[in-house]
Amino acid sequence: MPSHVDWSSTILLLLLVVGLPALFVAALPLLVRPVIGLAVALGYRLKATGVEHLPRTGGALLAVNHVTWLDGFFVLAACPRRIKALVNADYVNVPVIRWLAGRVGIIPVPASGPRAQRAAIEAARRALDAGEILVIFPEAQLTRNGRTGAFLRGLEVIISGRESVPVIPVFLGNLWGSRFSFGRNDPSGERRGRGRRLVSIAFGPPVAVPVTAFVTRQAVIAASVRASEAIGPASAAPPFDPNLPCWRHETFGLVAGSSPDVDRGGIRQTGQKPGTVGQALPGVAIQSVDESGVPLGPDALGRLQVLVPDATWQESGRVGKIDRDGFITLSGP
Repeated sequence: MPSHVDWSSTILLLLLVVGLPALFVAALPLLVRPVIGLAVALGYRLKATGVEHLPRTGGALLAVNHVTWLDGFFVLAACPRRIKALVNADYVNVPVIRWLAGRVGIIPVPASGPRAQRAAIEAARRALDAGEILVIFPEAQLTRNGRTGAFLRGLEVIISGRESVPVIPVFLGNLWGSRFSFGRNDPSGERRGRGRRLVSIAFGPPVAVPVTAFVTRQAVIAASVRASEAIGPASAAPPFDPNLPCWRHETFGLVAGSSPDVDRGGIRQTGQKPGTVGQALPGVAIQSVDESGVPLGPDALGRLQVLVPDATWQESGRVGKIDRDGFITLSGP
């Protein structure tokens, strides 16, 4: 037996046993985007527009509609910068997953517990203060009816006191009816054509200050029009019921409609409201403005303007209001 220890081999072995895992952990944040991008590319074709609205440096909050379980991956693959994201803690509350989530920029948000929720909000605010990109899904749940729901006011809390941080609206289009959405059995959302599904991701210009949940939702709906432009007739539209109240404009055609209420998994989402003509249909955005053309807040009566693909905001010739859920009430004839 040798009487001496081969220290060089021992040190090399220790470096391999300890150093390689440590190197992997250190490199993990850098590996996430290319690995996720490759995985997404196996099943989807991403078409991103408006990326120029993202700041090259400094913090920004991305407010995104929520259609599928993979939405965060789509944003990660399309965003040229590394991101952090607020995610329901129930999805990552598994030992190994929780450890990985913390390394790749996921901030778990518990469904209950005021102290834990405040801690998640503070973590989100610190990310913005550190100049990072923060992704949130203000609906806080996947759409069950294909429509963009009301935005919760948590984003107002996160952005409070940070007027210099841009809030970028983002719309994910052509995902209703895809495998990981609640519309996967809806014929109206079936994939057009063959091969990988085309997903349109539209980044809109920053939301005007002061930022509110309603104004941000309106900006996301406006981004949906740009997403529709990018993808054209291939877009999968969520359903609406032509027998329910709708708004058929003499120039723009059908611009708003209603759908049956949906109750899935104990979550109820409203598709119709008495006295309204429903919500803006896919590929259309509607806003209420004052006499000077300044957009109004929820439930404020004003001139209704319409945005359709390949056009700017145009007067509809009607007066009405829009509530915080996006339901439109017409006033007068």
